[in-house]
Amino acid sequence: MQCEFFIEKRCTSCHQCAQPYSQQVENKDQQLRELIAPAMDVQWLSPVTSADTAFRNKAKMVVLGAAHAPILGIEDAQGQPLSLVTCPLYPQPMQELLAYLENWI
Repeated sequence: MQCEFFIEKRCTSCHQCAQPYSQQVENKDQQLRELIAPAMDVQWLSPVTSADTAFRNKAKMVVLGAAHAPILGIEDAQGQPLSLVTCPLYPQPMQELLAYLENWI
């Protein structure tokens, strides 16, 4: 996933963002196999995956900034407000709703 917030090191919430999604899935699958396989005799199926962007259907945002200019997002590494309404994890309709809410507050 290409995320400008992550590339610019302004948001590091998605700590695996630099790793390709297919590799993330492969690593998680391997970790589960190592944990579960010794304890249970199971038949493994292939992982079910989602799109690598616009898959998140909920958001936890902090209201930052000032009353006349609110920002929905987080504090970046320098402690500055960072709007995450355009975060690529959120589908376009959700980004639009978050932008509307940011202006409405």
